Amino acid sequence: MAGEIATYFPGLQTPPLITWGPRRRRKRQRAIRLGSYDPRLSLIRIHRRLDDAQVPGWLVGFVIYHELLHHVLGVGLPAPGIRRPLHSAEFRRREAQHRRYAEAMAWEATVLPRLLAQQD
Repeated sequence: MAGEIATYFPGLQTPPLITWGPRRRRKRQRAIRLGSYDPRLSLIRIHRRLDDAQVPGWLVGFVIYHELLHHVLGVGLPAPGIRRPLHSAEFRRREAQHRRYAEAMAWEATVLPRLLAQQD
């Protein structure tokens, strides 16, 4: 993972801490936030549902890449009550530069719904 981060973000001195999100009581969901970036803590959280043998490692890597874009471009959680776009045109342009972008979008559209439909 460190090599991939260095490839996409050369010169990034201090990447955020990356961790799994907390375990929560499961309920059937139609959608989830795959990851989040908190600039106050310099922390990336990856959704626990992605910690599954059915989820390819490259997909988790793509989610980390997406959240690192928030870190690098300075786009994180807005202040409470403030609405602002989290994904600017520049963000989308940079996101599409990932070598597995199309594959990640296809996975999210086709495989993720089946994964969410499964009950443990």
